[in-house]
Amino acid sequence: MTKGLLWPLVLAASLWGQLDGITVTAYRAVTLPPVEAVFNVTVTADQATTLDEVLAKLKELGISAQNLVNVNTVPYGPTPVSLRVTYGFNVTVPLDKLKEMSEAIARLRRTELELDIQGFNVGMSAGSAAFEEARKRVLPELLRDARARAEEYASAAQLKVGAIASVSESPSTYAYLVPTYPYVPSGGPVSLTAGFSLTVRFKTE
Repeated sequence: MTKGLLWPLVLAASLWGQLDGITVTAYRAVTLPPVEAVFNVTVTADQATTLDEVLAKLKELGISAQNLVNVNTVPYGPTPVSLRVTYGFNVTVPLDKLKEMSEAIARLRRTELELDIQGFNVGMSAGSAAFEEARKRVLPELLRDARARAEEYASAAQLKVGAIASVSESPSTYAYLVPTYPYVPSGGPVSLTAGFSLTVRFKTE
């Protein structure tokens, strides 16, 4: 899998004024192929309708209580205004099931009239396993990048780079691709970008 990874390097570094150390930040972007389709499904129901009843209607979509991400109330009807409950779900399916899932949602919108399925968005994901694998593979390169840049700064300041004093890993960034449906790729293979950043402080001698 990693053979096809493209690792463009963007490296930012900063030399702090303290004489006891140099701090640099290394960054790498990794491209990954999408393997999952990510759906957000929003369903509005009467207050009398329980979550279990909603989930029973969504069973064919593979949605369970674990997919629930938010619950809100919305006003409905003329005065006096009543309230309805809106449930938001996120669900992930294999990429080759994107069309099947989209059609199943459209079918429910036509047949389950007591549930107002207000819409859905489709995104793509490389999957958590591939993301973590890329992170582990890129960490040694980030450390090498950081040390190389620290040595450049140290040489300019007539210092030598010593041992690592501290390491801070910034939250990884992840770019989801959100296509339209029916999805027709254009311009070549589809890829997603994950960014990894590491800030390292080296002791100086």
